[in-house]
Parts: sequence; C-alpha cells; structure tokens
Amino acid sequence: RLGDYLIKIDHHPDVDPYADMSYVDSKAAAACEIIADFIEAEGLPLNQEIALALYAGIIGDTCRFMYDATSAHTFEVVSRLMETGIDISQIARNESEVTFQQAKLQSLALEKMQLDESGLVAIAVISQADLKALGVTQPQASVTVSTPGRIKGILTWLVIVEKEDGTYRVHYRSKGPHIHKLAEAHDGGGHELASGATAHDQVEIDQIFQELVEVTKKYKEDHE
Repeated sequence: RLGDYLIKIDHHPDVDPYADMSYVDSKAAAACEIIADFIEAEGLPLNQEIALALYAGIIGDTCRFMYDATSAHTFEVVSRLMETGIDISQIARNESEVTFQQAKLQSLALEKMQLDESGLVAIAVISQADLKALGVTQPQASVTVSTPGRIKGILTWLVIVEKEDGTYRVHYRSKGPHIHKLAEAHDGGGHELASGATAHDQVEIDQIFQELVEVTKKYKEDHE
C-alpha cells in the first residue's frame, strides 16, 4: 500500500493477482529459486551474502527438499549457490534450531493432537493461553506445523493456532491428498500439499476437520 509500483514474484498458485507486474511459477520449489534463476539469466553478481539468503529461502520453502515441488532444477540452483562458498551446514542448523519454549510447545502440540477414526487425519489446536503460558509468540508457533507429519500413518493434518483477535490460523498439510481447495473455501489457499486458511470459531474448526477427513477418506479409497 505504500509502494508506487508493486511487483509480485511467487511460487504459490496465483489466486490473488494483486500486483502491477507479476511473475508466478507454481512449479518452482520456492520464490528464492525463481530469483536465483533471474540472477543467472541476467548475469547479475552473486556473492555469499545473496547466496546465503536464497539458499535459506529454498530450504525453508522445501522443508529441506522434502516437499514434492523439489525438482532436479532446484538442486541445480542450489549447486550454483554453494559455489559461492556458503556454509550450508550452519544455515541448516540456524533454521532447525528452536528455543526451549518452542520445543515445549511442540511437545504440547503432540499431547493435544487428536486423530479421526481412521487414524489418517490429525488435528492439534493451540490456544493463546498455551502460547502465553510458554512465552511463545504466534509466529514462533509455526515450529509445530510439521510435527504431526513425522508420525507414521498420518496422511493429512491440521495445526491450528489461535490469534490475539480470537480467530484461528489454520495450517493444512498433506502427504498425498490435495488440500489447497479446502483452504480456499476458508479465506486461504496455497500449495496442493501445504496451505493456510482462517477459522473464526470452534464451529468452523470442526467443519474444516470434517472436510479434511472426507477428502482423505476419498483419496485412500481411490488409491487402494
């Protein structure tokens, strides 16, 4: 809103084309991958400072190359960044480290996690009271988003964090079923396997969970 001209560079599906100029490639693993390609194509200088930021963005967006959007080209880009001499081990440590309070929140998320009857769908709801009790901010609570996915057998999951205004930030994650359309129906969107949305109350949370259960059930039936 403060800019005279807005340029959008993104790798999420372009459901909100808000910019004056836009370059969106939903097949790219990360926005930083797109920027690295721009640098290469235009012959712009690439130093360690730039490479460090781009590499950090790529491993953050791909969850250390775990997501399906990671491609052979992603590793080609990473190879160019590594040639600058960046310390990828230190970058990985910096991104994986959590505070003691965040670690306790991850444990709490597992304690609060519930499964549907099939055991394929999980949900964990973290309240403002939980955050305040542990001294964790809402952005810091994002460390819990991938936690349920580490459990064998869980196919889709929700981590829902209450915001200060009483609404909820909904994090959808999946190991197979596409969930982005579900998120779009609740003021959100994102990737096919990783999306975000908003819930206004417990009734909507229950609805979101049931929708995810149905999508997961259908996916399982189609792939048996």
